Amino acid sequence: MPARPPIRIPAPEVIEDLEADGVRIVDLLGGADRLPGVRFVGCSLVRCDFSGLELYGAQFTDCDVSESRFDKADLAEAQWRNVKAIKAVFIAAKAAGAAFAKCNLSNCEWGSAAMAGAKFKDCKLTGANFNGASVPAVEFEDCRLNGAFVRNFHFRNTTLKGLDFADADLAGTDFRDVTFLDCSLRSASLRGARFEGADLRHCDLGQIPLSDARQFRKAIISRTQAGDLLSDLGLIVK
Repeated sequence: MPARPPIRIPAPEVIEDLEADGVRIVDLLGGADRLPGVRFVGCSLVRCDFSGLELYGAQFTDCDVSESRFDKADLAEAQWRNVKAIKAVFIAAKAAGAAFAKCNLSNCEWGSAAMAGAKFKDCKLTGANFNGASVPAVEFEDCRLNGAFVRNFHFRNTTLKGLDFADADLAGTDFRDVTFLDCSLRSASLRGARFEGADLRHCDLGQIPLSDARQFRKAIISRTQAGDLLSDLGLIVK
């Protein structure tokens, strides 16, 4: 039985409940590659190819785009809410000002993406790789970044709330004068990270090896944290 050709539909302002697996979106939408402001609602577009599409200001709501590719797509100012995008690829995408809320972005690739001012709130970013991405003024709130590659970010003089950096690679990241609220740095790689003036009293530091303790020079920690650190060094705190 011959394979069925992809369904071709015009490019409307709202695309609802569309399902596809492993297709190029331009083919699915009759060759349309400019979709500024389009709204995808309740769609399952797994392993699909959005590469190079103009999706400026687009909205993705209650969708599944896992393992899809957004290489070099224009996603500036796009709004993502309750989206499952596990292992999606955003290499060299333009995502300045994009906002992600309640999304599962685990193991996504963001290499060379332009992400100035992007915001992530209540998102799962476990294993996400931001290596080589341009990330000035990127904001995270109530996010899981366990095992994520978050090197050389600049959070200086901000407040970080509800961020789990456990096992993350934070080498070279600037945390100077940052206030940590309900955060975790447990088992994170902190080589070259800077914490001068940071308030870590409400951060789970885990067991800090002596080699990493120096990274927290001039940071503020609680008496309990200081006692834990000294105990780990074999000192008896009374």
